[in-house]
Amino acid sequence: MMRTSICLFLAGMFLLTVSSCRKDFNEIQEPAFEEIKFDGSFDWDTSKVIELQITGEQDALISITSVDGSQRYHRAMFIASEKPIS
Repeated sequence: MMRTSICLFLAGMFLLTVSSCRKDFNEIQEPAFEEIKFDGSFDWDTSKVIELQITGEQDALISITSVDGSQRYHRAMFIASEKPIS
């Protein structure tokens, strides 16, 4: 009797789980890229060239990172006896 009750409970939970996981057929259709209208003044550039000149009196490891330090853009060993790094 106890085994039958457990089996019925598990079968009920399984049916409840399966029936509640239905795909939503009312999904929003995203427009094609060609259909999207952009402002004529929109700047499509994805990068910007920045020139730095670093000088110093001691050798050092130079890292150029984002403000929060999460993205490193450049890393170089600066040797003071050579020309400035550009």
